[in-house]
Amino acid sequence: MRARRNSSLLALAASLHAWAQAPAPSSAEPASVEGMVTHAVSGAPVVRAHVLLRGTARDAKTYGAITTAEGTFAISGIPPGNYYATVDRVGFFMPALPGGRNSVQLSLKAKDKKEDLKLQLAPLGSISGRVVDAKGDPVEGATVTPDTGQGANGQAREVSDDQGRFRLAGLTPGKYRVKAANTTLSSLPSLPEIRTDGTVEVRYVPTYYGGVTDFKSATRVELGTGAEVNGIEIAMVRLPHVRISGRVQGVPAETRVALIFGQVNGGSRSSSGIRKDGTFEVWDIDPGKYVLSAGWTAGDQRVQTSPFEIEIGESHIDRLELRVVPPSDLAGSILFEDEAARPPTPKQGAQQGQAPNMPQGPQGPGMAANRGPRIELRAVDPAIMMVQNSGLSSDVGPEGGFQLKGVAAARYGVTLTWPNAWVKSISLGSQTVEGNVVNLRDGSGGAALTVLVSSAFGTISGKVSDASGPVAGARVVLVSEDWISTGDNSMTVTEETGVYKFPRVRPGKYRIAAIEAGDSAPFMGVLDDYEDIFARVDVRPKDQLTKDLKRHAPIR
Repeated sequence: MRARRNSSLLALAASLHAWAQAPAPSSAEPASVEGMVTHAVSGAPVVRAHVLLRGTARDAKTYGAITTAEGTFAISGIPPGNYYATVDRVGFFMPALPGGRNSVQLSLKAKDKKEDLKLQLAPLGSISGRVVDAKGDPVEGATVTPDTGQGANGQAREVSDDQGRFRLAGLTPGKYRVKAANTTLSSLPSLPEIRTDGTVEVRYVPTYYGGVTDFKSATRVELGTGAEVNGIEIAMVRLPHVRISGRVQGVPAETRVALIFGQVNGGSRSSSGIRKDGTFEVWDIDPGKYVLSAGWTAGDQRVQTSPFEIEIGESHIDRLELRVVPPSDLAGSILFEDEAARPPTPKQGAQQGQAPNMPQGPQGPGMAANRGPRIELRAVDPAIMMVQNSGLSSDVGPEGGFQLKGVAAARYGVTLTWPNAWVKSISLGSQTVEGNVVNLRDGSGGAALTVLVSSAFGTISGKVSDASGPVAGARVVLVSEDWISTGDNSMTVTEETGVYKFPRVRPGKYRIAAIEAGDSAPFMGVLDDYEDIFARVDVRPKDQLTKDLKRHAPIR
C-alpha cells in the first residue's frame, strides 16, 4: 500500500527529519513540562495515564510521568532538545492530531518551563456476539478476529466459549468485518473421513459476519469511539471437502517444492508435500479466487511456475498442469506521444523540484538522485508478489530504448520513474492493450515490448467545506480503482481557503473523498468500506475537473 503525497508533504517530511536530528546541547540547564490529559469525548481528566517524552537524538533518553487524580502531570530535569510527546492508558488510544500526526512535537530550550501541554485519550470499543453452527447450536473454540482490511487491530482475537460467546475488546473506531475460523470442526486440511453409511462429511470454513466466506461480501460492523456493539452472530458456513490436484512439470529429483495460493483479494497460503513425480493433492483450501504457482530453489536461483488462476468453491479441481516458463529477456522501446512526455534532464528535474501528486513509479516522486530515467516492472499476480520482493527495472536510453533481463512469467504493472508521463498502452509484438499491465505468463515469445507514454495528465481541484464553511487542513484522498497495477493513490491537504488540487492525475477511474485528519486513510483494497463517503471521478486526458467536496465526519 504506498500512499502518494504531494510536494508540500514531502517538504514537511524532510523538515521533520532535520528537526528530529537536531542535537541537544550537553551542558545546558534542564527544562520542564507540565500539562493535563483529558477524555476526548467527555472532557473529564484521565487518571493514571502514562505520558512519555521521547527524545529524537540518537542517544536521547525517554522521560515519563503518570497523571494525578486531577489528570495533571509534571516532568522535570529534561535536557534541551526535540521531543515527541505521547500518552497511553489501558482501554484508551491517542487520537490522531491535525495533519494525521500521532504525537506532539516539542522543542525545548534551556530553562524552558512549558506548563500547558494538553493531551487527549479516547476510549477503545468492543464487539461481542456468538458463533453458531448451521443448526444454531453454539460453536466452542472458534477463533474470532476483526478485520478492517488495512491490517489495523490485526492482533485482536478471541476464542469463543462453550456457549459460542466472544468479545473483541480494545478496538479503535472503524468499520470491521468480523470473521470466525473454527479449528475444532474439521476445518484443518486433511483427507475426508471414509464413510460407508452414505453420508458425506462436511466442514466448517472461515465465515464472516453476514454468513459469507469472502471478505468483500461480509457485513461490516461500524464501531464508534468507545462504543460497545453487541449481538453479532456468526453462523458458520458448511461446505464439502474439496480437493485440488495436478502435476508440477520439470521438478528436479529430491527437490522441496511449495505450492503458493495467492488470494486475489488478499491473504495467501502455501502447501508443501508435492510427490517426487511432481504430482500433488491438496485438500480444503478456503473458498475464493486464487492465483496458483509452484516454486523451488535450484542452486542460487528461485524457480517459479507460470501463475494459474483458479476459483475454489464446492467442487474438486483436478488435472491441473503447472509448468515453468523460462524467464524472458525483453528488448523494448518507449514511444513518446508528445515531446512533453520525455524524461527531464537532470537540470530540468532539479528546477522542477519534483513531486507531482501521482508519481508513476515505486521509487516515489521523480527520478532518484544521480539516476537517469528508468522503466520498472512490478508483479501484480498475488502468488508471485509473495516471493518477488523487488521489481525489475532498466535504464531508458536517450531514444527510449531499454533492456529487461530475466523477467519471470507473470503479469506486470509497468511504471516510469519520471513524473511528467504516464503509461498509455503496451504492445507485446503485434498485441496491444490499453493501460499499463502486460501479461507475460507465457513469456514474451521473443517479441519486443513497446510502451506508449503520454504527458496528457488531467487535473482535479475544488473546495472542501462543512456546515461552517470552507475547511482548512482537511485531507483529500484520491484512489485509482486499478491502484494495484498503477500505484495511483494520493493525498493532499486543503489550503486556508479550503481549496485543494491534484495537478497531475493519470487518466482513469478514481474515487475521491475529504476526510478528518484522524481517520485512517481509506486507501488500497478497502474502497468499498468507504462507498458512502467517496465520490467517483472519471479523468480523461487533459481534463480540468472541478469537484467540490463535503468533509466526511469521523466515526464517533
